[in-house]
Amino acid sequence: MKFAHGMLALACAVAATAPFAAAAPYASGLTTDGLGNVSFVLNESADLVTVTRANGAPVVFT
Repeated sequence: MKFAHGMLALACAVAATAPFAAAAPYASGLTTDGLGNVSFVLNESADLVTVTRANGAPVVFT
């Protein structure tokens, strides 16, 4: 019985110290019309979106 309690305590300690995993929103389905306009779909709603372009300043949408 002591072994079972020890294993339970160990399992609880490991679970309590496990890193918290948080998902981040991401864009998919990126398309361009050839004129510099880019369209995309976000996987969840967002209050603030920052688009980082190569060779350009980031664009922030609110």
